Amino acid sequence: MSEAVIRREHFMPGLQLLSQAERKVLDLLVMGKTVKEVALILNKSVNTVRVQKSAIYEKLQVRNQAQAAVRYVYSQ
Repeated sequence: MSEAVIRREHFMPGLQLLSQAERKVLDLLVMGKTVKEVALILNKSVNTVRVQKSAIYEKLQVRNQAQAAVRYVYSQ
């Protein structure tokens, strides 16, 4: 396994655990969208998006949108 892959996996715990719906939410959050905007774009309730956002943070072991964005960007 290459050194870059080892560093990437260490830096992004939980990314592989995200559901497809959570990845869509994360994609939009990383682009700077608000929860309300994400809900409108994905045709979901604001509460649903908030729940998914919390699940994303827990799985990625982050505390806020900025930390989630950093994890996401380094996964690419």
